[in-house]
Amino acid sequence: MVCVGVVRLYRKSAVLDLLFGAIVFATLLDISRTKDVFEDAETELTVTLRAGGIECFHQPARVGQVLEVEYQVLDANFGNMEMQQNMDINFILKSPTGEEIIKEQSRTEAIHRHEVKEPGDHTMCFDNSMSTVSSKTVYFEVYVDKTGGGSQEEDEWDAGEIPYSPELVYNDTYKDIKATIKKVHENLNQVTHYQDAKRAHEAR
Repeated sequence: MVCVGVVRLYRKSAVLDLLFGAIVFATLLDISRTKDVFEDAETELTVTLRAGGIECFHQPARVGQVLEVEYQVLDANFGNMEMQQNMDINFILKSPTGEEIIKEQSRTEAIHRHEVKEPGDHTMCFDNSMSTVSSKTVYFEVYVDKTGGGSQEEDEWDAGEIPYSPELVYNDTYKDIKATIKKVHENLNQVTHYQDAKRAHEAR
């Protein structure tokens, strides 16, 4: 049985109705905002870095959000020759103003979490300039944790946007109820993210 502590109901089944309605509402809300570039919360790519090459990618994020970057070098190739190759690359994460937030050298994989201080496009560069003969295949995933997205996200949960059944009786404040529903939405996002990451890791 599902139990929501801050809500007292005349009918037990109404708990499930409320929870299901909140999930459906959150899903429709995400779909309705797809035109906003800041809502592209997760990206997965596999790229080939040519010998001596650098590839850069950009991810928009807002102040207070958390930008998570995970990468792994899958293989190194030198033509059709079978030989042991160095798998290392360099990685740089830059702020929208060009400041180097993270800079590391000679790594084959890493995971970074950065709390966004400046709004705008953050630049991630994968650098294979250390290799003059072999290309590298790199898998990477970028995830934007939107739970710290600021006042705009708070406004999305305004009282006028959530239709509650008149059969429900609330003995707690609306603020507590809103926080509970918002937490369900955040947890669903986290579960989806980690499931996708696990599947991607197992596929490699």
